[in-house]
Amino acid sequence: MNKKTILSAIVVALILVGIGCWFIYSRQNNQNIVTTIDRDFTDQELSEIETKISDLKSKVDSNVSKEERYTTLLALGAEQHRIGRLVDARETFTAASKLLPDNPTPVGLKFIVEEAMQDYKAAKKTLEKGLELNPTSGLFWQQYIELLENHFEISKEQLDKLYQEGLQKTNNSPELLESYNRFKS
Repeated sequence: MNKKTILSAIVVALILVGIGCWFIYSRQNNQNIVTTIDRDFTDQELSEIETKISDLKSKVDSNVSKEERYTTLLALGAEQHRIGRLVDARETFTAASKLLPDNPTPVGLKFIVEEAMQDYKAAKKTLEKGLELNPTSGLFWQQYIELLENHFEISKEQLDKLYQEGLQKTNNSPELLESYNRFKS
């Protein structure tokens, strides 16, 4: 074998190793993401939901006001979630967020979908956006802290500080206070 052949073989081997490492890394980062959930519906129920989704999509695409499009997107995302199409529901709630970016409702709905998808990194970012939009929401604080506690490595001291901050900002919201009491016991 000449030097050129050996060098070419080494280059090809390095490229294949690089592709293999990228493939393994990308699978590890996305292996737990759930994209759909199989729901138990009768054929008739499924047909009715599909018809409703189709009607809502038509309404979103029609010439309606921004507010009506927003409301329709929320309904569409809810139906997509109901039927188990989590990726579609997340995209729909993202679109609703873009229409009315100061409204925290689609952010909360998007979090529910991302949690069902087990996409906890995305869910964390979504809740951080929710807290930015509505820092006095006890529900957002509760969901955020419980998400961190259950799916991220965070110390009890850090969690306690977050609870204290949330309780202060929410004026001791009942749902957050209840969650904090469970945490302390």
